Amino acid sequence: MIPNHLPAGIIVVLLALLALVLLFQVVRKRLAIRTAMPSVEFPVWDSQDVGKSLQSLFNATLQQGESAIAWYRDNIRTKRIGSQILRSAAIILASIGALLPLVVTAVGRLNQNNPPKYSVDAQWGYIAFALGAACVAADKFYGFSSSWIRYMKTQMALEGALTDLRYDWIVLVSKAAPPQPTGEQIQGMIQKMKDFVVLVRTQVQQETDAWVLEFQSNLADLANTVKAQREAQKPGSAQITVSNAKDFDGGVKVQLDQSEERTIEGNQCLFASVAPGTHEILVIGKKGDHSFKAVTVLKVAADSLASVSIAVPVQ
Repeated sequence: MIPNHLPAGIIVVLLALLALVLLFQVVRKRLAIRTAMPSVEFPVWDSQDVGKSLQSLFNATLQQGESAIAWYRDNIRTKRIGSQILRSAAIILASIGALLPLVVTAVGRLNQNNPPKYSVDAQWGYIAFALGAACVAADKFYGFSSSWIRYMKTQMALEGALTDLRYDWIVLVSKAAPPQPTGEQIQGMIQKMKDFVVLVRTQVQQETDAWVLEFQSNLADLANTVKAQREAQKPGSAQITVSNAKDFDGGVKVQLDQSEERTIEGNQCLFASVAPGTHEILVIGKKGDHSFKAVTVLKVAADSLASVSIAVPVQ
């Protein structure tokens, strides 16, 4: 038979694999298209027709700038949508987490005499908070919001530089001596186009460097988070002392969370490999035909020994 639900460990592993696949796709795409300036065929200089050569060089320069702007304009859409979805989901989930306990309490007070057949547990509010935090973490790790801002800034800077180049080019052309520019004017025009290309490449390189630093920082944060969670989830152990265990026939039985059981013939027992958290300790002893119980709770910290002493009341 196929179980109705997957074990929690398998679900976590599947989610981790899905996250790794998404991360691989994002990195592969970013590395493949990180050069926002595609190679443009450099025009051949014709000294017999300087005006045409300058115009061809100017068109190639414009093409590099327009290609870079188009890259950011096209890719900013994905970042904007991803940021809006994740941030909106985080706001909604946080609101649900805050309101759910209040709503459940209010509904419970209104229906004290006629409780509903199906009710919502207020503990679901904590799950909503956790999911909201996961949305924020995903946005931070994949850099949707931060990339959206960087792309907008870089796109605006490139568009401004391209506009300046067009006006400056008109000024340079208007000053050119007919029938063709002088050698000094030609050098000035070429230098103006070169400065623009350098500016575009500098803007793209700065944005790329910012992405690399952010990506490396996010990887380090993720590694530290995983390490901290792994440390926090290391199993501890629980030592139970039943001071009057010898007063019962055959000792007493100790149950951890009503599942794992130990029999004490002396006065102590040890539960190894206990998950961190609060656990219920149930002690059962028999004397003749009578059964006696005692219950307590024990908080176990990660990778540490917790102990508790309990006496079973005999009435």
